[in-house]
Formats: sequence, structure tokens, C-alpha cells
Amino acid sequence: MNLITQAELKQILQISGNTYDSFFANVIPLLQKDLVEYTNNFFNDKIGTHFAPVIFSASEKSISSQYQFLYFRDGCTIYVNNSLKNDGFYLVKTAEDYLLTLDSEETLQDEVVGDDYEVDIYTVKIPQAVKMVMADMVKVFLDEHPAELAKIKTSESIGDYSVAYQSVMSGDKARSVFFDRLIRYRKTRK
Repeated sequence: MNLITQAELKQILQISGNTYDSFFANVIPLLQKDLVEYTNNFFNDKIGTHFAPVIFSASEKSISSQYQFLYFRDGCTIYVNNSLKNDGFYLVKTAEDYLLTLDSEETLQDEVVGDDYEVDIYTVKIPQAVKMVMADMVKVFLDEHPAELAKIKTSESIGDYSVAYQSVMSGDKARSVFFDRLIRYRKTRK
């Protein structure tokens, strides 16, 4: 699960078709890693808690616990932290009292966490502004690859009105601008 889906990215960048799908699949996790590392923020909305024991099942794409998953709902995004093999964002397909079944696209590794260790599982709410920053970051990646950029809409007209989209700056300057836009989402490291 990513902080921004390919569909959301395409909508923001006004891209149609599947020409860039493999490019997006590769670059989104890299940018997400940078973003989460920089902000030290997993965007949890404080719904969730520490669970022990927890069983992660790769074959069933599920997370189970002897404690109830209160307030978790079908279709919510969760963040798992402090596991040995399964830290990350996941999309929940169905949420039951003691079982979270993940979307078919998600990947888990088999893992059993005993009573002596707690795993944090929180619901996640990604601000739209963060998704916009991620889309702009992807746009910079495309700007650095002109052949890819040629396939993206750079202007459009409706009747007598037209608009041209300007390229965002690239390289370190762009990275600094993006990170400046994320300052309000930064959390202090413990």
C-alpha cells in the first residue's frame, strides 16, 4: 500500500492510460520512503493500539490478534509498526473483531509475535496536501526524463481559454521545496 495510489496520481497529474504504470509502481515507494523518513510521520489518526500476540498470515493475507480490532473498518488504511517482517502501510479489505483481511494486492510475510512483544497497528489518514507533494515529486522525476514527459499533458484549451503547465524545478532545489511544504507534518524523533 502506498500513501498515494496510481489512480490518485494520474488524476492529479492529468494522465490517462497505463503508459506510466510500471514507472509509477517503481517510483512511488521510493518517494514514499523519503517522505516518511523526512517527516517521521506515519499519518496515524490515533485509532489503534499495541497488540500482542499478533499473527501475520501470508497465505490468507490477514492479521489476527486475541484483542479486538476496535474502530477498524472495511477499506481503511493501516500502518503496522514494531513487527519483525511486516512494518508498512496496508489496505484492509475487511475488518472483523479479531481479524483484519488485507486487499488482494497486499503482501505479508508469515510472522507470529508473542505476548512479550507488542506490535502497533493504527489506522491512517493521509492529508490531501501530502498527496499533492508526492504527485509533484513524481512530476519532477518525469521532467528529468524528457521522453516520458512528452506523453504528459503540458497544456489544454477549452473554447477561447487555454492554459500551459510549467515544469517544476528539478534536482536538489526541487527536493528542498517539497520538504519545505512538508514541514508542518514533521514529528520529533524520540
